[in-house]
Amino acid sequence: MLFVCVAHSLQGRTANAVPLLRDDTSDVEELSDNDNDAADPDFNAQSTDSEDNSSNGDEQADNEDSSDGSDDEPLQLRAQRWRPIDNFTPESFPFDDPADDVDSRSDWTPSDFVLEYLNRETFKMIAEKTNRTSVELTGVTLGTTAEEVRQFFGVNIIMSTVGYPQIDMFWSKSLRVPSVADTMSRQRYYKLRSHLKVVYDGDVSEDTRKQDKLWKVRPFLDQIRQGCLQQIRAKNVSIDEQMVLFSGACHVRQYVPNKPNPVGLKNFVLADSQGLVLDFVIYQGATTFQSSDDTDLGAGGVVVANLANSLPVGSHIVCDRYFTSVSLIDHTSTHKIHVTGTVMKNRIPHQARSKLTDDKVLAAQGRGSSVVVSRRDDKVCIVKWYDKKPIILASSAYAIQPSDQCRRYSKKDKQYIHCRCTTTFHCKNVQ
Repeated sequence: MLFVCVAHSLQGRTANAVPLLRDDTSDVEELSDNDNDAADPDFNAQSTDSEDNSSNGDEQADNEDSSDGSDDEPLQLRAQRWRPIDNFTPESFPFDDPADDVDSRSDWTPSDFVLEYLNRETFKMIAEKTNRTSVELTGVTLGTTAEEVRQFFGVNIIMSTVGYPQIDMFWSKSLRVPSVADTMSRQRYYKLRSHLKVVYDGDVSEDTRKQDKLWKVRPFLDQIRQGCLQQIRAKNVSIDEQMVLFSGACHVRQYVPNKPNPVGLKNFVLADSQGLVLDFVIYQGATTFQSSDDTDLGAGGVVVANLANSLPVGSHIVCDRYFTSVSLIDHTSTHKIHVTGTVMKNRIPHQARSKLTDDKVLAAQGRGSSVVVSRRDDKVCIVKWYDKKPIILASSAYAIQPSDQCRRYSKKDKQYIHCRCTTTFHCKNVQ
């Protein structure tokens, strides 16, 4: 929501607040592996092993399978072989659970929580930059103070929660909101909104402007991110994309179909199971991760690799099919971090795909049936679970066991039924 306040103060429009994370983890339709990577312009399809439907390719795969036990085969190649298993025993990474002193915050006010992300020095900095820019452009200072800037942000927070279609309604006689109208006049609000500055443009070099499309609000974003990085980190976290609702003029604005808010700023978020944001990065095209060396992970994998830098050893990341790949799991495992998520079929090695049970066979076995294949080094497994349709997941932490029960509606029986649920799917949905 704080991102929206700055965006609107620079552009001159108001938007409603949006949830930190989209609430779609229970939508089985979202988990289908029959996706076309080319439909997403931000993703360059990363396939660890291309499909080969020719008879020669099948013969080659058969030859590879038959050589699994060969003594002449190098150990490194043998570790990459895949096999069906009943029980997956992953490598365990100990997690040091930090203590969270909840009692120390028992008497906190809402302002105290806001100050964790935007301290008084930030408001003072914004006031100075705003006044300096006003003098340069008009010859007259705006005369704003750190306290008035703090009130301006508070007014925007209230506006986003009320959701009036027009800003003037907050000062109208019939719909007047005292917490807004008594804090700041309408004319003063519009004045601040049109002049608010986070940086002084003359202090920003041309190279910085080319490399960072968000340079106008970079100090503000960095300050909020520092507040996120100070939060206690739980063992189980999730990474997903969030659309910050914004329809104004902005060169990093995105349109992502099938989202509750399809137009806005795309924000990649690291959050815990309670929805608390622990880290984030706003997508700005090719310059989003300039210093990243993990380009072989694909666009989604690079996001996870960068957000995972702030996680302690032993953490467990849950993500969806946009991010998950076998190469990503191998990468995070070297940093002693587990990953579980749905995965696209074309990101699974051909040998692993060939050993997964056919969809028709699983359908005949009924909802809740599953199969798991593991790489011989036991660092990653692929689980295929059948619900209304097959769902494929990859994980370095869980497989089928211990299984659980999930509630599903049966159109055939016209009632809810209980079917077996794998640990990987249960973990994905809980997050």
